[in-house]
Amino acid sequence: MANKDNKTSSKREGNVYDRLFKENIDALFLPLVAQRLEIEIDHYQKLSVELPKTIERKADFLAEVTTKKGEVILLQVEFQTKDDPKMLERMMLYHALLFGKFKKPVKQIVIYLGQKPSKMHTTLKPTEQFEGFELLSLQALEAKTFLEADAPEMILLALLTNYKVEQSQQVLRSILEQLQEKSAPTELRKYLQQLLLLSRIRQLEDLTLKMIEKMPIDYKIEDSILYKKGEEKRTEKILLALKYLKEGKSHEEVASLTGLVRELIEAIDPKD
Repeated sequence: MANKDNKTSSKREGNVYDRLFKENIDALFLPLVAQRLEIEIDHYQKLSVELPKTIERKADFLAEVTTKKGEVILLQVEFQTKDDPKMLERMMLYHALLFGKFKKPVKQIVIYLGQKPSKMHTTLKPTEQFEGFELLSLQALEAKTFLEADAPEMILLALLTNYKVEQSQQVLRSILEQLQEKSAPTELRKYLQQLLLLSRIRQLEDLTLKMIEKMPIDYKIEDSILYKKGEEKRTEKILLALKYLKEGKSHEEVASLTGLVRELIEAIDPKD
């Protein structure tokens, strides 16, 4: 039952991240994507399309074949009695799903049984071929790139870049300073809540909460749903930390076991 609850919780949290990224893709990611792919976007229109998860029909013939050279491949054969102008797209989808499931090379052939000459396209144009994808890893980028941005949405991403664990507080402080400087007062609350959410990805939620509480602004972080959830989580960690401290564990050990910052552990240690 606990495992099921954990999966449900993880799925729910993943949906929250997805929503955050999708809602801010224009400001957060399009400039990065355009730069990475070396394209200049003049304008764009979002498309809302539900992609198919399954194929309506099974393959006519599908087998795992071992060649005389010792190669193991998947062989798919389709039979067509009529010319199908969408056959190429169908075979592309088959190929993607079969390779995704079996992780083996896929060979495909369509046997046409019609009376009239076939006009089906059998190969993709160079611009239509799948050649892999570009990977943009924020962890490989420098925080400075995002901290110097003008858009608050870009500044937030500095939290997910490449820096040492001991630099977390410095990076967070810079993000908060830039958010205060470059975001409208009416928008600051939203950005702080988004920062709290992103901080979970790097397990910096406790430190982020602590630093936001110290900000010299009129912002009631206590009203935030994220704060309330964070407080519940932090209370559990603090109780666990107290238990470990009473057992005689060191501050370093307690920090490692609970994920709490050492400063907080030192402050709650009854022996100090």
